[in-house]
Amino acid sequence: MFRSGAMLYAVFICFLISLLFSGLILFGYLNGKEIININQNLLLIKNVESFFNSQNLSDLNLNDSTEIDLYSDETAIVNVKAKQWGLFDIIECRSERKKSKYVKTALVGSEFDFSNEQVLYLCDGRQALSISGKTVIKGNCSLPERGIKTNFIEGTGFTGDKKVEGVISNSKAFLPEINSQELQKRISILDEYAGLINIDNFYNYNPGDSIINSFNNLPLVVHSSEKMKADELYIKGNVIITSDVEVFIGKDTEISDAVIFAPSITVESGFKGTLQLLAIDSVDIQSNCILYFPSVISIYSSKNEELKSLIKVGDKSVFCGTILNFNAKHNFKSQSLVSIGSEAKVYGEVYCSDAIEVKGEFYGSMYCRTLVYISKTGRYENQLLNATLDFYKLPEYFVGIDLFENGNKKVIKWL
Repeated sequence: MFRSGAMLYAVFICFLISLLFSGLILFGYLNGKEIININQNLLLIKNVESFFNSQNLSDLNLNDSTEIDLYSDETAIVNVKAKQWGLFDIIECRSERKKSKYVKTALVGSEFDFSNEQVLYLCDGRQALSISGKTVIKGNCSLPERGIKTNFIEGTGFTGDKKVEGVISNSKAFLPEINSQELQKRISILDEYAGLINIDNFYNYNPGDSIINSFNNLPLVVHSSEKMKADELYIKGNVIITSDVEVFIGKDTEISDAVIFAPSITVESGFKGTLQLLAIDSVDIQSNCILYFPSVISIYSSKNEELKSLIKVGDKSVFCGTILNFNAKHNFKSQSLVSIGSEAKVYGEVYCSDAIEVKGEFYGSMYCRTLVYISKTGRYENQLLNATLDFYKLPEYFVGIDLFENGNKKVIKWL
C-alpha cells in the first residue's frame, strides 16, 4: 500500500508534467503563428520593395490611386498613390493582407542627365564669353558662336591654365525649352493655397512650437495675410507655409521637407534646413546658410508680366538642389537674375531666363541667356571673374525637378 502522501506527490508530479507539455504545445502554437506573421510581413515588405525596384514611376498619374498586380497572378497586389509636393512628387505604396499592412512613402524627382556632362549653356547673343582672374570651367559648354576669350577687368587678368576643360559647341539664341506646362500646373495648384485662410492661422503658433504633419495625412496649410516671421519653430513634413506678403525664416527655425510659398521669401543668415521656396518676386538666402539636398528655389511667371525677379544665394552659403527663375517675357523692363555670392557653393541645376551672376562656386549644369558680373564700378555682360563652374563635382545621387520633361522619375529619399 502506498502512503497517501506518496500518492499526492505522484499526482503533483503528473500535474507539473501536464502543465509543462501544455506550455510547450502553447509555445509551439504561438511560435508557429508568429512565424506565419513574420513571413507574411516579409512578403508585404517584398511586394512594396518590388514595386519601387521594378515599376516605372513616370507612368503614375498624380492625385490618383492605382492598384497594381506586380506579377499578374494576384499573389502580389499593391495600392499606389501619387501626389504633388511642390516641384517634387510623393509616392505612397501600400501592401495589405488580412490584418497586416506595410506602407512606404518616397519623395520622387526627375532623374538628372549625367551623360552630357554639360556645365554651361549660354545663349548666343552675338557676344563672346569673357573670363578673368582664377576662373575655372570644367565640363562641356554650349557657347555663343564668338566663343570664349580672356580679358582684364577690376584690375585682374586671367590667371588660369585653360579657358575650358571640356567640349565647346555652339549655342542657339534661345534657351532649351523647359517643361512649362507641367511647371505651370504645379505653381497654379500652390497658388490656390494662398487663399485658404481658414486652414490654420500662423498666429496660433508661438516661438518654440512644433508644426509636424505626416505625409499620410492631408497637407497642413499655415497661412498669414500679413508678413510672416517664422522664428524658433520646428516645422517638419507635409506642411505648407504661405503668406500674401512675405515669409521671413529665422536662423533658429528648423525646417525639413516643408514648402514655403509667398511673393517674397527671406532666409536669415545662419539658417540650416531642407525645404522648397516658391516665390513670385524674390528669394534672398542670406550669408552662411546651408540648404541641404533636396531643396528648391523657384520663381516662375508665365503671364508675360514685366517683372524683375531676383534669387540670391548669399556669401559663404551652401545650396544643394534646383534653382529656377523663369519669366516668359524677355526685355529690359523684366529681367530675371540668379546671384551666387562670393565663396558661396551651389550644387545642382540652375535655370534662369535672363542673367546669372557667379562670384562663388557652382557644381552641376547651368542655363542662362547671359552671365553677368556686377560690381561697384559697373555691370559686365557675359563675364566671369574668379568663378568656378565644375560639372564633375556634382554628387552622383543628385535628382532634380522635371525641368526638361525627360520623364524618368527617381526616388530621392524615403519619408
